[in-house]
Amino acid sequence: MVRGLYLHHTGSLLPQNVVFRWRPNEVFFGRGREYFEASAPGLAYGDVFVCRYLFARETGLEASVWWLRFYRATVFRCFVAPRDPVTQEESDANSAVVERTKWQATQQS
Repeated sequence: MVRGLYLHHTGSLLPQNVVFRWRPNEVFFGRGREYFEASAPGLAYGDVFVCRYLFARETGLEASVWWLRFYRATVFRCFVAPRDPVTQEESDANSAVVERTKWQATQQS
């Protein structure tokens, strides 16, 4: 559901390697309340469904928090975090190092 909401609100797909951390009926206190109050309103369908969301971006990474409320009663909080903080450039560089190391090993044999 969060993947669809993310697409709806951003126009982009969530990466496949994100991690979802769910908390049902979480009590708001401390930073949780601050995050909720800073969040943007999302889709709403009367008393059936309401959502809010908040994005945090830093050094090329993005995390988000989603609050989904159903029937004015049950609230689910979902924290979406990147699983692998390695950028594509770092991944390409690491792959190149691995390939070069393999090549050097074959040359020494």
